[in-house]
Amino acid sequence: AEGAMEGPMEGPMGASMTRANSGSTLGFVDYQSIGTDFDPGKYGTVVHFKGFGRRMNFADEATAALAAEVVQLVAKLEPNTLVWDGDSYSEDSFTYLIPQLHRKTNAQLVMFLRDRLKDRQRVERSWADAKLSLTCFLCPPDLGFDCLGEMALKATQSKGVVCFGGGAVVVAEFDVAPQDITFYFVPACRLSEDGGVEVSPLQARCAPNLQHVPTRES
Repeated sequence: AEGAMEGPMEGPMGASMTRANSGSTLGFVDYQSIGTDFDPGKYGTVVHFKGFGRRMNFADEATAALAAEVVQLVAKLEPNTLVWDGDSYSEDSFTYLIPQLHRKTNAQLVMFLRDRLKDRQRVERSWADAKLSLTCFLCPPDLGFDCLGEMALKATQSKGVVCFGGGAVVVAEFDVAPQDITFYFVPACRLSEDGGVEVSPLQARCAPNLQHVPTRES
């Protein structure tokens, strides 16, 4: 991922991207360019997976029960490809469930990531122990995380997003998503920075394309 640069090329939105990373592979990560390489027809049914990226407690009984339910929900959607937006693998993140989702669905795993050295290094470091094969589509380096999710949805043309909780970035992505994309919301919580409990802002939202998934707790 750190090969010599061969000069910039123009990606979407006029941002430059380095040629050296497009089409290169580092062990378990296959880097591709979002500008030239993404073909939705190759990926079948695509489901995007989002949620809280930090401070989730999967040892908590309620969170563990919701985790089991979200795995079943994703499996029912029968994805050929599971997509997320550049999040690291962590035991306190929604990404902790991705290996389990892969085992359950055998879906291809695709990540959209800003084309920045520190982001690529972060991904390579955090996902190495998960022992999964990832395809990583590199996006303009100056994108905000909410715009990264928006670009990923446009690229995949997916009609389904599963949210395991989710903070302000997920809400921002929901607000700009087309109405024909269904967001399935599972009401997972996380620890707040002051040690309390934080719920997702989506929990209080109502919209035709937002489905609050019934759970055993509800």
